[in-house]
Amino acid sequence: MRLSLLSLPIAAFLLATPLSAQTKPLSGPQLAFALSGHSYDYVGMVGGQRFSGTLTYAASGSLMVQTASGAPEGGTWRIKGNAVCTKLVNLRDGNETCYTVRRLNRKRLATSHGFTLIKSR
Repeated sequence: MRLSLLSLPIAAFLLATPLSAQTKPLSGPQLAFALSGHSYDYVGMVGGQRFSGTLTYAASGSLMVQTASGAPEGGTWRIKGNAVCTKLVNLRDGNETCYTVRRLNRKRLATSHGFTLIKSR
């Protein structure tokens, strides 16, 4: 019984610590768990221009991007170390881009290239 009473303050501290306090990038396995089979709305700025839409990370490694303008784009995604690497057919000239991801809260992620991802399903 003593062990249970002593562990209560530790559990309360862990539950009270906001997820936004986690500033470390997610590990490869954490990334795979957070992204695989999920969709995220994204928003960010590139070169002073705002971009938004939806990203769907299929468990098979395919990536579907629906831009705010309605133009669909396909590609692939993979985990490389502690980074997510995406390669799109038309955007970015088909070049692969890798970035790290931090968890802001239960539904929000922040990428190292300035985008916020909001879990949509």
